[in-house]
Amino acid sequence: CSATATATVTVQNCGCVTPAAPTAVNPNEAICAGETLPTFTATPASNTAINWYDAPNGGNLIGIGNAFTPTVAGTYYAEAINIPADACQSPRVAFTLIINPLPIALFILDEVICTNQATTISFNGTPTTNATYAWTIEDNAPQTGSTATATWATTGQKDVTLTVTTDAGCTAQATQSIGVSNVTANTI
Repeated sequence: CSATATATVTVQNCGCVTPAAPTAVNPNEAICAGETLPTFTATPASNTAINWYDAPNGGNLIGIGNAFTPTVAGTYYAEAINIPADACQSPRVAFTLIINPLPIALFILDEVICTNQATTISFNGTPTTNATYAWTIEDNAPQTGSTATATWATTGQKDVTLTVTTDAGCTAQATQSIGVSNVTANTI
């Protein structure tokens, strides 16, 4: 003969005082790809320390201390723990890192053109939503838009630079040279 019994046990930690959540100094950061990764900072209340996690609850302990530098985009969480440690944690505070992609500055330029001959230069990449295009063309006025027109009155190598800027402030730049000549060939 056998019997099984189930009992529910509730454990109370009467000495646990939940610490105040840390104060987020810079909880949301957005950078462009290739820029230095920011360091998140959390200010603890008196007699507390900071632990950093990769989840709002549970998760992995990924850092200890007031500052944490993430290695990839994502959301990270800081919680305060009492000192001395008593297994009590504060609610977690979220910190988010966004890494915006860089645009591509791409255009095709003729190798040689004659003096006083107008040429149209066009952005030749995949457009980025809400991007701006700024052209710096040697011996010509600056221009904006995905195309530009240039004419050179003097001979030599002339530089053309395209700067593409996204609405997140990320930029890419490309420079090419074009030869301007006053030599023309006649058909015989």
